[in-house]
Amino acid sequence: MPGMPEGFPWDKLVHFGMFFALSAVSLIDYYRLCKGNPPTLRWIFWGFFIPVLYGGGIELMQKYFFVSRSAEWGDWIADILGSLLATVVVIISLKKRRYSEKNISL
Repeated sequence: MPGMPEGFPWDKLVHFGMFFALSAVSLIDYYRLCKGNPPTLRWIFWGFFIPVLYGGGIELMQKYFFVSRSAEWGDWIADILGSLLATVVVIISLKKRRYSEKNISL
């Protein structure tokens, strides 16, 4: 079976995707928890900052607690970018959805 093509940082793409999903799920869940009207700063805190801190914590644990693992700035940057994109996409789409639901005319 052929492997992945060389030369592309596939591990960074995986980090990006995992943290996109983590942030998106966190943001949507907090939106639903607040019945469609979350306080914006708390929403961003739980959906963006907590996943980013989690990713940084994982990298630090790999560096200091696991002999066979190493920390990489690139991994954490991919985590941050995945969380950032998810935050922008989810907040914009849910705010548009809420706006369109309020402005339905019959």
